[in-house]
Amino acid sequence: MRRRYCPAVDRRRAGWVVVAVAVLAAAGLPAAGGRWIGGSAAIAPVAPAPAVGQCVTVDRNDPVEIRRTGAGVIQIPAVHPIDCRFAHDGEVTSVLERPDAFTPLDYFAPPTADFRSCGAPAQAYLGLTEPSSGRSRFSPWAPVGVGAAQGAGPDARQRAAGQRWRACVLLPAGAHRYPGSAAGAFDGGVLPASWATCTLQVFPLWRSSVPCSGRHTVEIFGVAPVAAAADAAALRRLETACRGLVAAATRMPDPAAGGALRVAVRVEHYDRSGRPIEGPPTAADQQGRAGCVVQSAAGRPLGRTLAGLGAAPLPWTG
Repeated sequence: MRRRYCPAVDRRRAGWVVVAVAVLAAAGLPAAGGRWIGGSAAIAPVAPAPAVGQCVTVDRNDPVEIRRTGAGVIQIPAVHPIDCRFAHDGEVTSVLERPDAFTPLDYFAPPTADFRSCGAPAQAYLGLTEPSSGRSRFSPWAPVGVGAAQGAGPDARQRAAGQRWRACVLLPAGAHRYPGSAAGAFDGGVLPASWATCTLQVFPLWRSSVPCSGRHTVEIFGVAPVAAAADAAALRRLETACRGLVAAATRMPDPAAGGALRVAVRVEHYDRSGRPIEGPPTAADQQGRAGCVVQSAAGRPLGRTLAGLGAAPLPWTG
């Protein structure tokens, strides 16, 4: 006799098949995934104090110390180490094991021969000073892309483990994150590309900055104050130091590239109303400032920074 088809029975059989497959699969999981490994979770070790050259991110939400001075409140943030190939906030230029070796104003002191301040180690780290004397190699020029040199300290876990060190951290102008390292940038190294400062015109020099990764005709390498009493001899000294700064930053055998580029000092000042004027200031004006620039001689645009270019072809664009 022919048996009738019963959907309910088939569904029950299918269900048993699914259950059986699931049980067999579960039983085979240990073998399929490899041997079980015994053990217990362990807490990651506490990181030691950073070394000079270590790239770091700055954690301003975890202040190590807050000091109140006559100049205001100074907050010293914690830092976390990171591989320099990845985007980071800055680089460690010096480390002191004794926090009392810093005084409040040392964190933001201008570059001097006093190596307790963060300024002097930052200059040495960049290759801007003579190793033996600590004197500036390109005085009075200061590199444009270099920002603050500030104090930092251990994070919460490090402090809980008893660490009390203080470090000086060099940050780029604009406080942006960047990959790479600025170590020795003016003594055989290469300044990170994002630290470069470019513009489309030489006057006013400071009001038309553009990214150096785009079209530009002028790159600014240094800035220096210019007093009202500046004479021709003082300006010549500025030009000599400017050429040295550009040669160190670009590593080009001929920074003028056979006449395709022009290394120049551009001086401007502001009158009492704040209007920019070319040339050194007079006694009635505000203090002026000079820019150490490299300009495309024929106005042909460049497409990236000249920092670290060496003997490579000029990066023309368009």
